[in-house]
Amino acid sequence: MSKISGKGRKRFYIFMAFVIVLCIVLAEFLFYFFPRVYIHQAGTVPNGCISSTQAYRIAIPYIREYARENGRLILAIDVTFWNSSRDLAGQRGNNSLSYPEWEVSAGFLTNPFDPWPIYGYSVLVWADTGEIRGKGVQGVM
Repeated sequence: MSKISGKGRKRFYIFMAFVIVLCIVLAEFLFYFFPRVYIHQAGTVPNGCISSTQAYRIAIPYIREYARENGRLILAIDVTFWNSSRDLAGQRGNNSLSYPEWEVSAGFLTNPFDPWPIYGYSVLVWADTGEIRGKGVQGVM
């Protein structure tokens, strides 16, 4: 049984460090371009409304822009349909009416040492018009 020399051991550790860094970079690449997407519907999508895929395509540029600018890694994206959301801000002219809405939310890898972690970003899209209702971070404030 032979022992590994000092040079061989050093080369092995350098090789293992390289493999670990390569795996981390590959994981970030895969999560950036292929995040897990979950679709939920709290009701039936009425005729004339945009699909979950269309809502995703409308929202994903805003999510990726925020993630890139703030150094966040997207772990998963959740697309949820809400049959009836109140327009409390009156963006559509009548704040007493309800409209169908898609919520596209991204979950981020969080830093456990951050005292006020941002764990996601949401984009709300009116399902009947395809317009953005609102967007912003999700976290502990």
